[in-house]
Amino acid sequence: MIDRIKQGIKIKNYETSRLKNDGTLITVSITVSPISDTSGRLVAISVIARDITERIKAEKSLEKTEAARKKKSIIESRIICR
Repeated sequence: MIDRIKQGIKIKNYETSRLKNDGTLITVSITVSPISDTSGRLVAISVIARDITERIKAEKSLEKTEAARKKKSIIESRIICR
């Protein structure tokens, strides 16, 4: 990742897990951007981290709901076809 930043490449929406000070594990989306001076030399790196833990939980819940709905639909269609 550092090599890409040194090349001036912005890294968007890199998802990873982080441990908070209280010991809680969270999922974060990180955007890392190089900051260059007027000559193009890398002088700093900007990092924005967003806690997406609740979004990931909601997505997993939706996937479970959809899978259950699909399974129910298959079972119902088999019953009707008999």
